[in-house]
Amino acid sequence: MLLYRRVQWGRFLLWIFGAAWLLQLGVLLAAARGTGEPSGFWSSLGVTGLILGAAFGAFGRMEVRVEDRVLRVSQAFGLLRRRVPLETIRDIRPGRIPWYLLGIKFHRGGWWWSVAPGEALELTLEGGKLLVVGTEDPRNLAAALGVSVLSGRA
Repeated sequence: MLLYRRVQWGRFLLWIFGAAWLLQLGVLLAAARGTGEPSGFWSSLGVTGLILGAAFGAFGRMEVRVEDRVLRVSQAFGLLRRRVPLETIRDIRPGRIPWYLLGIKFHRGGWWWSVAPGEALELTLEGGKLLVVGTEDPRNLAAALGVSVLSGRA
């Protein structure tokens, strides 16, 4: 039974990828102006746009689900995923994701999953392992994980 489902999009990553595409546009325009011939201009811009769009689609989206006594977190169209049985969660605390920890990273002795800076839940698992999950909705995610009230800030 599905208790919780949330898809989060990384608007911060969208700005970064958009800026990279605009930077390439500027470079190509400057190169075309200097030579007078925009050889390969549109194809180069289109290929870069496709690559950046695919990268954003893969890594700019994260899905968090709580179902059947399991927490599931996935990115990259489900190719990168983490499955955590709820009975292995020992502690849940509010946390924050800094801008430099976007994506899936190993940091401070644990795995950090996020697509946007901001709120998160820090889950302490069996054996003292740490899993930090970025979320725009920490209270409802905590409730789905079995914590009725999430108080305080990390």
